[in-house]
Amino acid sequence: MTFIQDGKRHNDGYYQLKDWGPFRRDWVEGKKRDIRSYIN
Repeated sequence: MTFIQDGKRHNDGYYQLKDWGPFRRDWVEGKKRDIRSYIN
């Protein structure tokens, strides 16, 4: 995951997933709703 600077201030921005790493893409796709509920 990489932080993308998007603004003038130090912490303005967002995170972008660049690499799935040890996670299987199909598992993440199947759990997308759960993952979103945990981080929102």
